[in-house]
Amino acid sequence: MMEYDYNTINSIIPDIMFLHNRSLILNKVLESTYKIASVDASVIFTCDNSKGNLIFESSFKFPKRYIKSLTSTKNIDTMIEILKSKKTCIIDDSNDSKPCFNNIKPEYYKSVVIIPIMYQSILLGLLNVYYRKDIDTDDNTLENLNILSKFTAIALNNSSLFKESINTVDRLSCINKINKKLSTTIDLKKLLKYIYNEINKLFKAKNFYIAIYDYDNSTISFLYEIYNGKKIEEFTRPFKNGITEYIIQTKHPFFCNSNVDDELVKRGIGKFGKSTKSFLGIPLITSNRVIGVLSIQDYRKSNAYNKSDLELILTLAPTLSSSINNALLYKKLNYMAIHDALTDAYNFRHFYEYINGLIYRTRHNKSYFSLLLLDLDDFKNINDTYGHLTGDNILKEYVDLLKNTMDKNVKIFRYGGDEFIIIIEHSKEYAIGIAEKILRSIRSHIFSSNIKLTCSIGVGGYPTDSKNITKLIKITDKYMYIAKNNGKNKYWAGMK
Repeated sequence: MMEYDYNTINSIIPDIMFLHNRSLILNKVLESTYKIASVDASVIFTCDNSKGNLIFESSFKFPKRYIKSLTSTKNIDTMIEILKSKKTCIIDDSNDSKPCFNNIKPEYYKSVVIIPIMYQSILLGLLNVYYRKDIDTDDNTLENLNILSKFTAIALNNSSLFKESINTVDRLSCINKINKKLSTTIDLKKLLKYIYNEINKLFKAKNFYIAIYDYDNSTISFLYEIYNGKKIEEFTRPFKNGITEYIIQTKHPFFCNSNVDDELVKRGIGKFGKSTKSFLGIPLITSNRVIGVLSIQDYRKSNAYNKSDLELILTLAPTLSSSINNALLYKKLNYMAIHDALTDAYNFRHFYEYINGLIYRTRHNKSYFSLLLLDLDDFKNINDTYGHLTGDNILKEYVDLLKNTMDKNVKIFRYGGDEFIIIIEHSKEYAIGIAEKILRSIRSHIFSSNIKLTCSIGVGGYPTDSKNITKLIKITDKYMYIAKNNGKNKYWAGMK
């Protein structure tokens, strides 16, 4: 499986997201095309939806003498047709289906890649990139450009929302301050904490929560909750018939200052938890899709809030929703960058990022750690007999079994194929005990399709086997093969 250059993208996205000015965003995006895709030139068009037209916005290293032909009616019409498809289009010397593009491909450009810029289903424009070579469609270049276009759309939408919110709350300096801070904070934990702190300043909110709705799994995650002034640990529960679900389903605020329980019964809403005297909750909506709920409650006082309070939070709602959604997307991207897409174990690139810090801590504390290198016995036979789909499912199940067998803080990395490395931040003797536990767990487990498996494990220790991580991996790998050659279904630690 190809690993996309998420790290390069990650270094660019915050710079784009922190910008409020539309022109600065577009210029930054154009400059970024060179960093992530080594383009020779790039151009951005934006949609004028009121007129159904494309507007030339800005360019990077594109010859000015060709801009007039680039923006000709014929070329604009062709690009509009491409835009309607909502798909990336590649045009090179072998593609003569768009002959009018000869005008916008100077003799030293061989390829044009046209990427729609879409926020959800709304078309915002086109990102055109140019190469002096034929583009390799199997390369991760297209994936990088598509990711850039998605975050360009988010940044442009965020910029638009920011501008609208500033116009709306000009008279309220505190709201203005909040919006600015929200649009420059992309770390989810910091963002949620900041939102609560500012809401608390406005409403003295001793009871507060932000809940996110997962459509795919039909669950609600309470990512930030304050109860009687104390932070509650994050938790997830199934979608029920509560007040949070009611707000999600109706897409409307729930505002009640007295007789809250009676109002719940009247609207057919289930009651969960302690009765509240006053409740104010709003849906968090982006592109007409509810992503969650923000709520403040008072368990002691009726009439704790008024309609002006509701209007104030609703004024904040677009920026709150957009900022939280951006932070969730950024968190997901970071997760993808360090995790294996199939098994959800950490990928091996992250292994080196993590191990360097661990070695520093180990040397500083004069302690030790161990590596377990695991390889499933005869796994090739599973793929040959049952097919790769079954094999993939078993690998997922295998990693889940490993996670359930060990402490939740233990890190599992996919080394390659059916080989995995586990870091045990203890002595080698302790790691041997973990290896024995894993062997028992695997051989007693019945996998999908009623399959029984075993594995062979090499156990290496730092610094006892080596102080060099590359050598330590080789030694641990050698130990694993000794275990395999000695009958499989066992571990080898280089000692009797």
